[in-house]
Amino acid sequence: MTFRFRGQVEAELERSLTDAELQEVASIDDLTDDQIAVVAAIRRHNRIAPMLYVKAVVPTARHADVMKFIDEQIERIAIERRPPEELPNQNWFEHYAGRPLRPMERVRVESFEKMSHDQIQLARTLARADPTTCFLYLTRIVPGETTERRHELAKHLAEGQVTHREE
Repeated sequence: MTFRFRGQVEAELERSLTDAELQEVASIDDLTDDQIAVVAAIRRHNRIAPMLYVKAVVPTARHADVMKFIDEQIERIAIERRPPEELPNQNWFEHYAGRPLRPMERVRVESFEKMSHDQIQLARTLARADPTTCFLYLTRIVPGETTERRHELAKHLAEGQVTHREE
């Protein structure tokens, strides 16, 4: 398959698309793991290239469905299809959470502002059970934040003073 905007997508990827990544599929739900990975990789930079790519490989998809997929679903689906590795001390976090960690809760992020709703909720649960465990969890998922900021967030979560921007 060829499509008009292939060069734009490949420029965003900084590599050529493979034959498997260019295969048409019947619906967004039928996208392969490789195709999902392409959308997730280029979605970090903009919305146009992933939209053009999905429209090319799923020509029957409605524009509204493509945009919902790109804006609301791609990160979760990409993480579910290719989950991140287990965190160091994950069994400790699971003990205090009272359940296994979900893939979205194991994603490493650049800053507190980039933490997902799921990560904030887990950190809150851990902080209320044991602030030190929350601090350790924050150390694992937001390694770029300072020790002081991780300590302050764990303290505030334990006291119930922090809400997430999406709540």
